[in-house]
Amino acid sequence: MDAEMIQIDEVIKSLEEGIPGLKIKKEDTKYIYRCFLTTSRSYKEYITQANNKDSREHFVCMAMPRFVWVCEMIDTEDTVIKDPKRTPVSNIMLFDATEGNASLNYFIMAKLSDRIIVRTVDNSQYHRKIYKQFMGNKDIFYTFDRNLKGEHTKWQD
Repeated sequence: MDAEMIQIDEVIKSLEEGIPGLKIKKEDTKYIYRCFLTTSRSYKEYITQANNKDSREHFVCMAMPRFVWVCEMIDTEDTVIKDPKRTPVSNIMLFDATEGNASLNYFIMAKLSDRIIVRTVDNSQYHRKIYKQFMGNKDIFYTFDRNLKGEHTKWQD
C-alpha cells in the first residue's frame, strides 16, 4: 500500500463513529502527521527499549505484518523543542503496509493519550469491524528515530 492510500482522517472518523464518545483530535489543536514505513520488528524493538511499560505488551504481542506504516500525530506547539528525538507524540496509528485500500481494513491499532485501540472482527458471518479499547494508558511516546541508517541502528556497510 502506498502512503497516499492511507486516509488518516477517514480512519479517525471510523474510530470515532465506532466508539461512542471518542474524540481523537482536540478542537483547538493543530497536528502534523508524520508517516513512515518501517518493519514491525524494528518498531517493536523501539517500543521495548522505550520507557513505556503500560503500552509495551500491547505493541509487542500484537500480530503485525512485516511492514507497517506508522503515523505519528504531533501537536504543532510541541515542534518548538530543540531536540527532535524528544518531540512528544500525541497519537500513534499503525497501518498494515501489505493490505489494500478496501474499507479501511489496513488499520491495526492506535495509541491515544489515554488508551490503546485495537481493531478486531466479530465472530459472526459478517466479520464486522469492532474496536477493543485498553483504557488508562498514559504512556508518553517520542518521535521514532530508528528508521534510517545511522549509529542508533548499528547498521554498517
